[in-house]
Amino acid sequence: MRILAAFLVMFILSCSNSKDMDYSKITKVVYHFEDSSTPPAYHRSYTITVTAENIHTEVDVYGDVIATNDTEFTAEKFKSLLDDIKEANIEKKAQKDDDGCTGGTADYLELLDNSGHPQLNVYRYKCGGEDYGNLKGDINKLKGLIKSLEPQLQEMIDQEYDG
Repeated sequence: MRILAAFLVMFILSCSNSKDMDYSKITKVVYHFEDSSTPPAYHRSYTITVTAENIHTEVDVYGDVIATNDTEFTAEKFKSLLDDIKEANIEKKAQKDDDGCTGGTADYLELLDNSGHPQLNVYRYKCGGEDYGNLKGDINKLKGLIKSLEPQLQEMIDQEYDG
């Protein structure tokens, strides 16, 4: 497990910085919110995947998908989303370890090119009032923009889980 974690950290750190990134090569934006450790009845994580044609949203409870939705999207709106990411100054910074803090929430953002190769792969782990991870920039603003792309997100999150 430790080897896998070390590999994951090396992979994340190997992705390019947004300052050097050619946004015209980005064809997919993946935002993932990982909820805190709570009982399943209250835990909701979600992933919003955006391309120039589609927005795919999944809400899960510890990996069990409880709701999905697909919505058409346009190339013009996708370019606007990429502009929003640039304006939020999202980029990779030096890794800040969580010092053993547990129970927080995490935001992940991945920007992929047309071959599926990550051009940027960053995360923020919020725990104990502190931010950890390798994400620099205004993730809260960007998170709000991405969530607004899925008008049914709250309905999906509010679905009951009887798992």
